[in-house]
Amino acid sequence: MLHGGQSLKVFRKWCHDPRNMIIMPGYCVAGTVGAKVIGGMKKIEIEGKMLIRDCKPRSVMFVHGEAAKMEFLKGKVEKEFRIPVLMPANGESVVIPGIATLEVDVPHDIVQRCIELDPTPSKKACPFSACLVMDKQNGLEVISCEAAASRLQMGLHTITLSQLIKSRTPVDWRALSEALTIHDSQLQQKQDGIELFHGEICVLPVKGDENQVELVWDECRDTWQSVILQTIQETFSKQPLVRCDPLAAIAGDDLVRINNGHDADHQPFPPTIVVERATMQLGSGNYNLVLNNCEHFVKWCRYGNRLSGQAVAAKSLILGSALAAAGAPPMVAFGAGMAFLTFATPVSKLDCDRCF
Repeated sequence: MLHGGQSLKVFRKWCHDPRNMIIMPGYCVAGTVGAKVIGGMKKIEIEGKMLIRDCKPRSVMFVHGEAAKMEFLKGKVEKEFRIPVLMPANGESVVIPGIATLEVDVPHDIVQRCIELDPTPSKKACPFSACLVMDKQNGLEVISCEAAASRLQMGLHTITLSQLIKSRTPVDWRALSEALTIHDSQLQQKQDGIELFHGEICVLPVKGDENQVELVWDECRDTWQSVILQTIQETFSKQPLVRCDPLAAIAGDDLVRINNGHDADHQPFPPTIVVERATMQLGSGNYNLVLNNCEHFVKWCRYGNRLSGQAVAAKSLILGSALAAAGAPPMVAFGAGMAFLTFATPVSKLDCDRCF
């Protein structure tokens, strides 16, 4: 190729004499002296240039030169320019890692989609998922997977995964929906479950088991699975349950009051029956301040009736407030509330065999 080295020196000394003949190979790299000779140029200017400084390559490879001189030059290049130099033998393959800088325009909807698929609040490292298409002019275009499937006239396949989640009490779908709203404010609560992110994540009831839900998600929402699962489990753990704990662990240094205020007009069960009735309710929930609070549970275990002074007081307060709001005189509203508090939920003695 007459690009440098001893061959170029000989060429420069002999080329001016018409008695000398030069035999060139069939191909020389474009831009070299050999390529210019083959091209028929009658006058060739040979100028020495520091190509390494001009080109600033990331790697340099020496071939077809004298081994000793290439080894010497390799040391100079690596020491002065801090550039790795390769000297492969004839027939040896080398791999030089390249860094290609390409600029492409990414549609806004693809960027927004990638942001939505990242469950982290900071959105600093969103996983990018799209298709890169190169046209016949080597132009690059970023399109969505759906658009790529449409262009190729191919079907788009998805993978759906599911997981069963157990609750100790019947699932409160309203509370669960409110808890999941923090992740998708536009979720839809339907008769057959809860849909998030336009159906890409669903929380479904399990047929025949009201204490269990099935979490179903598309593969594209796989990073959200652990987040949604944690919210569901936290919601289930917040539901009040009937548990059996040591009295000392609950009361600590506080005084304990035995709730036996109705023993005078209500026949209590024997202690063994009270304990057995309480044991039957372990793991149950459905707490409700008015209809099923802690006092209801205690009275049911002891007497067989779900009585609660707290619930009656709340109802009497609501009744009095409603009458006052309706325009009744304050004394009338107060008297009605007190009357309800006094006569509501009559107590009747029960037979143990009939109650248990």
